[in-house]
Amino acid sequence: MKGQPELASLEAFLEAEAGRQDDAFHIARWVVPLVLSVVGVSVFLPLALIFDPLFILGAVGMVALGGTLGMIFHRIAKSIPISRINLCKRAKLVLARLLRFRSLLGLEPALSPKVGEVLDQAARLYLIAVPEPEVARASGNGVWSQARIKATRAMEEAMARMLELAEPESAQAQEFALARGWAQPLLSEMEALAKAIQKHDKADRRLQPGDEKLEAISGLRDARSDLERLEEAVAELEIQQPSA
Repeated sequence: MKGQPELASLEAFLEAEAGRQDDAFHIARWVVPLVLSVVGVSVFLPLALIFDPLFILGAVGMVALGGTLGMIFHRIAKSIPISRINLCKRAKLVLARLLRFRSLLGLEPALSPKVGEVLDQAARLYLIAVPEPEVARASGNGVWSQARIKATRAMEEAMARMLELAEPESAQAQEFALARGWAQPLLSEMEALAKAIQKHDKADRRLQPGDEKLEAISGLRDARSDLERLEEAVAELEIQQPSA
């Protein structure tokens, strides 16, 4: 990107996200059954009418195959979190804007320098906290797996929110969005969560799979943390409510 600052973490993040097809199954669950049904009816039904009625089995088979594949793709699509889909879509939009001809020549920068710096920091934290899918599936012994998944979803939602800074076309509009003040606190929370995830991963690697004693201790600590968070939420609510 000529004339623009290097945003190594942001570029790496956008390239990784753009290569994923997390929304493909949402489209395939409708398109595949429709296409197979249309092909089956349009091809085999005329053959059944002209040559042999047994060709109708081909049409029925194509429709049944389309329905089966549609159900399979639907289940896969339902298993993909909305946060991941939103993140993937916004990342692709930002990458497309960065790769526009005028942006590559530096004639019309796609990102404000200030916004680019903030997004680069957010991308660095995201890449630290969220592993590649293959790494995530191969790691972890299940003791804190639910907490790890929840933290990953939170990072995805936060990064998708940060990418909203790049949605305005002009740099002035992007800086105006940044000036609203919500991005810096969100970035600070992302940094805190990234550090917590790193500590969690180190602790998780120290545990031996199947150690019931450690799992019991972890369960008690998780329960205690949940109760403490609820108590803090109730206390904040009581403070915010006007006194009678």
